[in-house]
Amino acid sequence: MALQAGAARVDITPRLGGHLDGNVADRVSTNIHDQLYAQAIVLDNGETRLGIVVCDLIVVLRDMADEVKRLVADQAGIAPENLLVTGTHTHYAPAVFGAFLTEPEPEYAASVPARIADAVALAARRLQPAQLGWAFTACPTEVHNRRWHLTDGTV
Repeated sequence: MALQAGAARVDITPRLGGHLDGNVADRVSTNIHDQLYAQAIVLDNGETRLGIVVCDLIVVLRDMADEVKRLVADQAGIAPENLLVTGTHTHYAPAVFGAFLTEPEPEYAASVPARIADAVALAARRLQPAQLGWAFTACPTEVHNRRWHLTDGTV
């Protein structure tokens, strides 16, 4: 069997007014500039099916990833060890756990694994013949160091 690939994204944007994750002070959302997504790709070569899903969250904790893997195994036939679940590390997503002074959003954290799994399952349903390729380029304007450089020279 030739390589097959499928891709999908599912909106995981929460309601307004929720706490935002990973800030040194508690912040709540007041508007939506861009939607948040779980974006998935599934690859299948006839022997192995694997998935990668990237979520617009500050982090995907192990418990959440394990729940996504359980759901995906049932919905898309991808073994848990063949699914990578990760976050983009955005600081403009709901708090899925309490960090620094941020209050967690437990209702959102409980609801989002099913939507993440939906993205992977949809990608699996969209499998079609594919080819792999690669390329690279430099883009130094998109990388910066956001460490705080203090007036005394310490970082």
